Amino acid sequence: MPHIRNLQPTRFRNESSSVFLFGQRMNITKSQLKQQFERAKSLGWLPYFKEAAKTTKNHFDEADLMAIGSRETNLDPKWLTKAGDKGNGFGLLQIDRRSFPEFTKTDKWKDASGGILKGAQVLMQKWHDFEQNIGKSLSVRSSKGMTYRYIAKAATGSLAQKIAISSFNCGRWSQFAHSCGQDIDSYSTGHDYAADVMARAAVFRDLLKSSLSTNSETENSREFNTHTPLNEVVEKSGDGRGLSDELNEAENPAAPPAQQAQTADQITNISSGSKTVPDDFTPETKVMDAPAASGVTAKLGKWTAYLGLGVPSLAGIGQAVKSLYADGTISPAEIFTVISSVFKYVLPYSVYIIFGIIGYKIVKTAFVQASFMLRMFLNASADKHDVEIAVKKEDALKR
Repeated sequence: MPHIRNLQPTRFRNESSSVFLFGQRMNITKSQLKQQFERAKSLGWLPYFKEAAKTTKNHFDEADLMAIGSRETNLDPKWLTKAGDKGNGFGLLQIDRRSFPEFTKTDKWKDASGGILKGAQVLMQKWHDFEQNIGKSLSVRSSKGMTYRYIAKAATGSLAQKIAISSFNCGRWSQFAHSCGQDIDSYSTGHDYAADVMARAAVFRDLLKSSLSTNSETENSREFNTHTPLNEVVEKSGDGRGLSDELNEAENPAAPPAQQAQTADQITNISSGSKTVPDDFTPETKVMDAPAASGVTAKLGKWTAYLGLGVPSLAGIGQAVKSLYADGTISPAEIFTVISSVFKYVLPYSVYIIFGIIGYKIVKTAFVQASFMLRMFLNASADKHDVEIAVKKEDALKR
């Protein structure tokens, strides 16, 4: 089975269109994300995200990790001092103590760099779990003990990234949703986890670019002020500007070109209205459960109807028999004879009918399950074939 990461390029998206790939919609405004970014920058966290992103082998970048942290904790340093998610989430990226007790038992989560690095490692675990199980028969279990089986379906590029990011929140339920043709975020918190994270990442990516551009211009201005002799400045000013103009530009670099901000501005699906982050914001709650079994509500309604009709009918029959007995129309011996006849002639056929219905249900369920597994297997085989063709094409291009 070829690994998805062998496909190049691994990102399959560009900064100007990534937000439109899945119709992502953020539940936070761009201005709030900018505030989070500036706070992370002032606290010295940006290098931590950059170093952690290197461990993902180009599958994810620092913007992706920042977006996860934004979704989980708003990148608020208060979550370096206490647990979230009802005592189960630790650190800026809310590492779950039920899955990673060896990490959460230490104080590493209280250090921003340690928590960010662990978050990147967890994200890559989700990536590898997905790519290594393509075509295999797997199952997920709900908190109510219901088991749902599926054959893991392949995915590449941004779709594979979205599955891994959603898995960071809800585990293999994102794989299950993808393999069953459902929306990947169907079982994630808010039903929008990965889409929201990827939309935030697009904004953070633009902010990182702008920050890098501003830093570069600032460094150039420092070098200009420190090392450039005055006579060279005068000689280089051949456009009619004076020395004061040159020095003024060096001390106050121009804002980045408007094109550098176009990526974030192109996100038209983001609501800039009244959606704000409350002061008592708490991180994501990762308690997952599957949806109710299909048809349960309908079955309950059907049995309610049966009981609503059956109980009054039986009560009416009982009352009629009681009245006939009181009037002397029928005797106890006749009642006993009727009941005996029912048990003797009708009951055996009722048992046959009941067993027949049970057998039919079993055969039907087995057939439906077998058909589903066959369809999933055929889909996985087709996807595997597509991946192999893509790998061969990439190998041919490399040669």
